[in-house]
Formats: sequence, structure tokens, C-alpha cells
Amino acid sequence: MTKDSITSKVAKSASKKILEGAKTPEGMSAIGGAAAGGFLGGGVGIVGSIAGITIGGITGVLPMAIIGAGGGYAISKIVKHRKKIKKLEKEVESLKTPKGE
Repeated sequence: MTKDSITSKVAKSASKKILEGAKTPEGMSAIGGAAAGGFLGGGVGIVGSIAGITIGGITGVLPMAIIGAGGGYAISKIVKHRKKIKKLEKEVESLKTPKGE
């Protein structure tokens, strides 16, 4: 096997996993959140400075896209497991001792 064929197989495998993940509701929510975050982060910049000397700056597209993707993924997970969460909350309420005792 050559180095190119190994790299090609790894790339195909990785892209297949990414595309399979994008088909799920969580993947679609993450992609939507990243797009929205990137759009909103286009007008934001992040600059670092120490003692008044600017040491670097980037646009806010990537950080906001990452935050948006995480938020979209988390919201889709919460919505997906909403019934389990409510059931567990009821069980916790039933296990609490009454305040009168």
C-alpha cells in the first residue's frame, strides 16, 4: 500500500462518518447553529492585548460558529430527551421528604 492510498481510505472513511452524522437531527441542528453563529459573528472581532499592545486579532466567525453549533446540538438533545427528563424530575419530587417532618 502506498501512502496516497492509505490517506485516501482515511479521508473517505472520515467523510462518510461526517455525512452520516449530518443526517441525524443533532447533526442538522449543529450545522444550523454553526451557520447562524457564523453569520452573527461576521461583525464581531476578538482582539487580545497586554498593557495596551495589541498581540493579535481574529474575526468572530469561527468562535461564534463553534458556540452556535454546540448550542444547536445541546438544544436538539434536550428536545429529544424531554420526556425522560420530565419523568426523572417527577421521580425526584416523589423521593423528596415532606417539609413537615
